[in-house]
Amino acid sequence: MEGYLVSGSLLFMIFAVTQVTADLGLVNVQHGSQNTDFCVMYNPEFQELPDTLENIKYSPYVDLRPEVLCGSAAQPGLIADSLVTVSRGNCTFYDKSKTVQDNNGQGILISSDSLVVPSANDSEYKDITIPVAVISNTDADAIKKLGDNVAAVLYAPEESVRIDYNLILIWTMAVGTVIVGSYWAGLTAHRLDKKKLARLRRGVEDGKTDDDDDEEPSMDVNAVMVVIFVVMIVSMLLLLYFFYDYIVYVIIVLFCIAAAAGIHACLTPLVEKIPFGMYKIPKSKSSKCAQVEVRSLVLALLSLTFCALWFVYRHEEWSWIMQDMMGVAFSIHLLKSIRLPNFKICFILLGVLFLYDIFFVFITPYFTKSGESVMVQVATGGGGAKEQIPIVLKVPRFAFSPYNVCNGVQFSLLGFGDILVPGLLVAYACRFDFKVQSGKVYYIATSIAYGVGLVICFVALFFMQIGQPALLYLVPCTVGTMAVIGWKRRELKHLWNGHRIGESTANSPIDSINTDDREVEVNNREPSDRHDNPIPSDTASNDSIPANDEEERPLIRD
Repeated sequence: MEGYLVSGSLLFMIFAVTQVTADLGLVNVQHGSQNTDFCVMYNPEFQELPDTLENIKYSPYVDLRPEVLCGSAAQPGLIADSLVTVSRGNCTFYDKSKTVQDNNGQGILISSDSLVVPSANDSEYKDITIPVAVISNTDADAIKKLGDNVAAVLYAPEESVRIDYNLILIWTMAVGTVIVGSYWAGLTAHRLDKKKLARLRRGVEDGKTDDDDDEEPSMDVNAVMVVIFVVMIVSMLLLLYFFYDYIVYVIIVLFCIAAAAGIHACLTPLVEKIPFGMYKIPKSKSSKCAQVEVRSLVLALLSLTFCALWFVYRHEEWSWIMQDMMGVAFSIHLLKSIRLPNFKICFILLGVLFLYDIFFVFITPYFTKSGESVMVQVATGGGGAKEQIPIVLKVPRFAFSPYNVCNGVQFSLLGFGDILVPGLLVAYACRFDFKVQSGKVYYIATSIAYGVGLVICFVALFFMQIGQPALLYLVPCTVGTMAVIGWKRRELKHLWNGHRIGESTANSPIDSINTDDREVEVNNREPSDRHDNPIPSDTASNDSIPANDEEERPLIRD
């Protein structure tokens, strides 16, 4: 299970915010006393669409399907002064548009399985003076059912340029997840370090003890693993891009399993306070698994049930609430389970993913046929996809949009990677604070920096109105803040290399024990250990032992 969680947390560094592009438009159909909008995709290079229905003349709507209009028209009299719908295929968008234009048509809709941008070359664009758009087969069928005496017009209403309030909710969830997950990771690591130091003091360095069974599994990341993770991320992203319709179901199943584990891990501390269900299920003598309490087993079943319900109802409009709850629990559990050992590894990981995010958001549009970035296309599922990868926080837009007819309820998205990657740095900052007793200065500063970086990302979204690579703003804010504080406190070298158990540090209130020319540290010993169990004289250090944790030795600066 842990292997799935580790790979899942780092394979999907995807950030995208849904937005209406310049190529999205509407066809307003007038039938009787009613008007209905249907979604189209148009190319302004052919002809710009009006942004309002005021003073716009409606044209008779004619559905010529299954005609494709490649060359001469079979019924040219039906095309004159009409908005015509034809089937896609057999010739180019330009050929179809030219045929309608030559027969005095007012515009053309090309019916297709999915919405695509109609394209041509520069000279062909200049030759077409009527609007050209693509409509889905489903919507074309719906218009046909409205009857024969209908009129229609193409237009592209402008949306008010503002940041939707749903971004506040996304910001709160993301920052809250980083704060809670990072502090929990730092506190857990601090407790484990105290256990290890206690064992070192007893002379048990690497041996298995009974206390080890209570330790939660974790994973320390090194430089080689960073390279492997990045290769896996890129490989999975490209596989999703080319084989999205197949791999997306694998991702959905793995997300359910990982989220169930995350919910179980996050709720376990609360369940352990329940005064019943503590009976441990017996295990066979040959089993190497730890005994499981009844209350823990019940929690696991409830977690799996919750995720199974989301799987069944994932297409419902309200399912985003369950998905966000699963995502927050999943992310908190990952932040607690994965440890970056030092600032050097943090810098390498965040630096590589910083370049990765920029490349796949800003550079790949120059290589794709649709002109859309690989990152955004994978995050949103592309045109016509029935499923979306669930590894994002999603919140519906609170403001009304006329383009809701295109995608139903529109969502703003924030990928888990934009929470987990900076969150791992904040978690390391928290662990470092515990080790050097710095008053949480690194943890607080990097948490604030994460929140500020996310705000900057949203501001960039406001002005640019395109999906933003969040790591472009989060990495400089968090890494830069941590580096500056380390430099100002003259702890940058120690921060860069990290702190190791049994290694003398500059700023932690420790006691030194010399045994066989080896220095061993004992951190945060209880007062009873200091007075009731004195260190044997043959191993005692010449240094005096502090009376309490507040009496620290002078700090040694780099």
